[in-house]
Amino acid sequence: MNIDTLLDFDSLIRDFNRNQSSFRLKNLENDFTISAETLESEEFFKHFNLIIRDNPEVTYIVGITQKQLDNNFFSNVNEAYQMAIISINQSEIYSPPFNIEEYIKSQILESIMLILSKMNIGHYDTLGCLFDFCSDKKDIVVKLHSGSICADCKARLMYYGLTESELVSAQKVLWDISKDFISIRGSKGCPTGHKTCKEFHEIRREYSDRNIFLAISFGTEFQDMIDHLETKFRDDDFDLKVVNQNIDNKNILCKICKTIQICKYGIAEFSGFRHNVSYEFGLMQAFGLETIGIINNEKFHEFERNMSDMKGIEVIPYESISKDLFPKLQRFIRLI
Repeated sequence: MNIDTLLDFDSLIRDFNRNQSSFRLKNLENDFTISAETLESEEFFKHFNLIIRDNPEVTYIVGITQKQLDNNFFSNVNEAYQMAIISINQSEIYSPPFNIEEYIKSQILESIMLILSKMNIGHYDTLGCLFDFCSDKKDIVVKLHSGSICADCKARLMYYGLTESELVSAQKVLWDISKDFISIRGSKGCPTGHKTCKEFHEIRREYSDRNIFLAISFGTEFQDMIDHLETKFRDDDFDLKVVNQNIDNKNILCKICKTIQICKYGIAEFSGFRHNVSYEFGLMQAFGLETIGIINNEKFHEFERNMSDMKGIEVIPYESISKDLFPKLQRFIRLI
């Protein structure tokens, strides 16, 4: 039920019903008005209680409002009334990267399953599950991106009466919500062991075709190269990203992974023969960056001799930082 939003509900309902048959939505006429700044959930539930009681075709009612709810939750579910109310207040927090209709579909699904199971299923940890509590609203993007229900919640739902076919239908809705993120950068699994990337929202916001990630050995001997390339690329309207310049309290691998994913291009400097460069080079390739290796001429033969697993990759030898390095990198980027 559309209470006071400007959303295209007919389209939203068609999308929700399209790929599953367990939960069929129908748009009900609304005669509930709100004069206050916030919507009192109990008033909504009591107002529509007669419809649930007197209309055998209506199993549950879910209302959508742009008003803030009385407790400032995303939604309120009342199993006794078999109703739920969902708010899209402050939707700019989670949209983009998802459009608001995708968020509403997930909330409708969650509300229906809570009503059917007649219990409050969920968890405070953000696991990439439909039933993540998301006390930080920015975490909504994590569970929408994941498109799944965790094993514990599935077991509890089945214990409290949901059928296997209903769970399959729920999964189809979630896959439909998350499917647009399968083929884009930022949708890959997390190499630090998390089920979903908690930096996903920031990655989508910060990504630029003008960002270049530089994987380089730690140490002052490489600082001249960093300074030189930063200046040259800045003059060419590119932004060079080097993680070891900006270490903070965040997990260093998480910071590297996030920084790689906001870039279109990747450069790996192999002259230092450090393991971090090889690892970051692998991440850049896995995340789909346009990637090239560079190495000082004097180290090239040693690189080929000692790094047997790397012989198949493209590596550009350079004579010196100031003489020929940047023109070769510039040519690589322009040829892509």
